[in-house]
Amino acid sequence: MTTHELKSWPDFFESLFNGSKTFDLRLNDRDYQVGDVLHLREWDDRTQQYTGRECFRRITYVFDGIGSGSITPLARGYAILSLVTSDGGPSFPRRRTRWKRGAPERGGTPLPRARARHGHQTARDQGG
Repeated sequence: MTTHELKSWPDFFESLFNGSKTFDLRLNDRDYQVGDVLHLREWDDRTQQYTGRECFRRITYVFDGIGSGSITPLARGYAILSLVTSDGGPSFPRRRTRWKRGAPERGGTPLPRARARHGHQTARDQGG
C-alpha cells in the first residue's frame, strides 16, 4: 500500500471532503493500485498555497479504460479512482443517531427524526 500526497483544487476538494464525490479522475502517473491511500490537500491556484484542509481516501477500484468490456476508453494515461474514507467507511459524513435510554448495546432504541412544530409541515410530512 502506498500513500500518494496530491493537490486538489477547491471545487473538486470540497466535493471529496463532504462526501458527495466518491471518485476522482487522475493522470495515472503514479501507478495507482487498489488499497493505496490518497492524501488530498486543498490547493488554491490563485494564491499558489495550500489552504490547510486535507482528507484521506482509500482506492477501492481503478478504471483505466483498457481491456475487454471497456465501452469508451479514457485518454491514455488517465484513470478513474473509486474512493472510500481511508478507515474503510463511506466517503460521506454520517448522520448521528440519537438513542432513547442509551446506546443499542444497552437496549436503547433510535428516537424518531424531528418533525416540524407548531402546525408547520415539512416536505417529508407532505409526501415529498
